[in-house]
Amino acid sequence: MRLVFVTQLVDPADPNLGATVAKIRALAARADEVVVLTDRAVPGALPANCHVRLFGAGSRLDRGARFTRALNSELSPRPEAVLAH
Repeated sequence: MRLVFVTQLVDPADPNLGATVAKIRALAARADEVVVLTDRAVPGALPANCHVRLFGAGSRLDRGARFTRALNSELSPRPEAVLAH
């Protein structure tokens, strides 16, 4: 099973979004692959079956374009689910 997970940040030390890392790890324990689309990520925060795709950019327009390209490329082959946090 392949999942796509969208979030702003992957950082277990972040006071606001740190809990998201535990959620992604729990999903990864039940899936073959989890693709995480995120603006920023701390290296090594996720298990080996998680693939991180960064879409961060210097402007909102570029960030939106990079996110759209990343999401479109991860929709083929079709994942079991896309989760947005």
